[in-house]
Amino acid sequence: MAILKQTWEQHKKEFFRTDNGAELMLQHAALVLLYGAAFLCFYFFSRNFFTHQGWSAWYMPAGLRLALIIILPWRYWPTLIATELFCQRSITIGYGNVLPEIWGAVLRTVTKQGPLLLAVYWFKYYWPSIQLHKTKYVLLLLTLMLWESILSATSLVWFTSFYQNIPTEQKLSMWWSFICGNQIGIFLLGVPLLGLWQFWLQRHQYWQISTKIWKAASPLLLILIAFFLFRNEPDALYLVLSLSLFPAAMLCYLTGWVGAVIALATINFATALTLYGHSGTLTMQQLQAFVLLLNIAILLFGAVMSTQQRLTQDLRQQAELQTELAKRNQQLSEKFSTALECERKVVSNELHDELGQVATGLKLQIKALQRQGSNERLDKLSTTVDTLYESIYRLMHQLTPRLLEEKGLVASLTQGPLPEMLQHAQIHYVPQIDNEIESLPQSQQVLLYRAAQEALTNVAKHANASWCRLSLRLQDGLCYLVVENDVAVVEGSGDAAATAGYGLKNLQERVWAAGGTLATSLDHSGFSFKLELPKVMSASL
Repeated sequence: MAILKQTWEQHKKEFFRTDNGAELMLQHAALVLLYGAAFLCFYFFSRNFFTHQGWSAWYMPAGLRLALIIILPWRYWPTLIATELFCQRSITIGYGNVLPEIWGAVLRTVTKQGPLLLAVYWFKYYWPSIQLHKTKYVLLLLTLMLWESILSATSLVWFTSFYQNIPTEQKLSMWWSFICGNQIGIFLLGVPLLGLWQFWLQRHQYWQISTKIWKAASPLLLILIAFFLFRNEPDALYLVLSLSLFPAAMLCYLTGWVGAVIALATINFATALTLYGHSGTLTMQQLQAFVLLLNIAILLFGAVMSTQQRLTQDLRQQAELQTELAKRNQQLSEKFSTALECERKVVSNELHDELGQVATGLKLQIKALQRQGSNERLDKLSTTVDTLYESIYRLMHQLTPRLLEEKGLVASLTQGPLPEMLQHAQIHYVPQIDNEIESLPQSQQVLLYRAAQEALTNVAKHANASWCRLSLRLQDGLCYLVVENDVAVVEGSGDAAATAGYGLKNLQERVWAAGGTLATSLDHSGFSFKLELPKVMSASL
C-alpha cells in the first residue's frame, strides 16, 4: 500500500508540475498541433489502403498513437486522447455526418482508450525505456499491439453507429479485418518510430555498426528494385515479399534490432507504395495476414539476434577477463617460483656456512682426540658426525643444485646426487641428454633440473625397477623431458603416492607458470613422466 501511495504521489507531482507553467502549456499546445496534423494526415493517407471499401483499412494513426503513448510521459496522455477525439469529430463534420453526442463520444473514447492506457502504464512501469533489442520486451510489445487492435476492432464493430449496418454474418470477419488493419498500421508507423527513438537515445552505441549496415544494404536495394519492377502487378507481391525475408534476415543477423527496424521500414514502405491506388481490392484482403506475419517474424528475429550478440559480447568480455586473470596468476606463480629458489639458496648457504662448518670442526676435533687415544665411543661419535655431514651435504644439494651452478645441467643429470640415489636403489640409470641443453637460460635449466629431480625421486621411492631412462632434448622450439622405467609397482604404493604428491603438484604449477605442460602416470606397465616446455621463457623464473 505504501508503494502505491508513493507511486501516486510521484505521478501527481509530475502531472501537476508548476515549476514552469508557461513552458508546460507551450509543450501541450505544440503536442496538440503536431499530433493533430499528423493524425489527420495519416488518417487520410490510410484511406488509400482499404481492405473493405469504406469500412476497414490499414489504419496508420493507430501506430502513431501507440508509439507516442509509449514514448511520452504519462502527463501528456490526456492531451493526446483529447486531440484525437477532436480530430475524429472534425472528420465526421467533414464528411457531412451527424455528430454523435459529445458526452457519448467522450464515454466511448474513455471506454476504449482506458484499458489501453492501463496496459501501457503497466508496460512502461516494468520497461521504462524502449528495448527492442530484448526478446521479452518485443513479445510484450506484440501483445500490447494485439490488445490495442482488439479494443479498437471491438469498439468499431459493435459499439459504433457507422458500422451497425454490417451484416451479422460478416461482423466476425470484419472484426478480424479491423485487428489486422490496426496491426499493420502499427508496424507501418509505430514500430519505426519506436526504433528511431531508441536509436536516438542510444546513438553513441550504434555508430560502429554503420559499416555492417552498408554491407547488408545491397540486398535491400535489390528488393526495392523488384518492388519497383512489379509496382503495376500487385499479384506478384507474394513472391517479392517472400524473397525480401532473406535480406531482412541478413540485416538482423549483422545488426540485430537495428537491422530489423530498417528492414521493416523498407519492406513496408515498398509494399505500401506498390499497393497505392489498389484500395479495396481482393489483393489487399489476402495480403494483409502475410504482411503481418512477415513483420512479426522480422521483429522477433532482430530481437533474438540482438540478445545473441549481447550474450556473445558478454562471453567475449568474460573470456578476456579470464585471460587477464590467468596471465596475472601466471606472473604470481613465476614470482613465487623465483622467491622459492631464492629461499632455498639462502637456506643452503646457511647450512653450508653454519652447520657445515660446525660439522667440519667436530670432525677435526674428534680426529685430534683419536690421535691421542682411540676408543669405541670416539669411533661411534666420528661415524655419527660423518653421517651428519653427509646429510647436510645432501640436503644442501637438494635445496640448491650446486653442481648445476658449477658444471651445468648435463653434468648434474649424469653425475652427482641424482645418479647416486638411483645407484643406491639398485636401478640402472641411462641418461640421454642433448648437449644443446646447456644453451638454455639458467632459470630454465633450474626448472628442468627440478623436474628431473622430482621424477627420479618418484622412481627411487615408488618403483622396483631394474633400469630408468631419462631423455632430455630440444626440438621445434620446445624442451622435452621424458623419464621412463620398467617399473613394477611396489607393494603398498600406487598412483596416488607416485603421481599426486605435493612435490608434483608444486612442480605442475611451476611448469604451468613457464607455459609448459606436465603429464605423469604410474601403473604395472611402468612410470611415465613427460614434460614439454617452451625453449624461450622468462628469465625471472
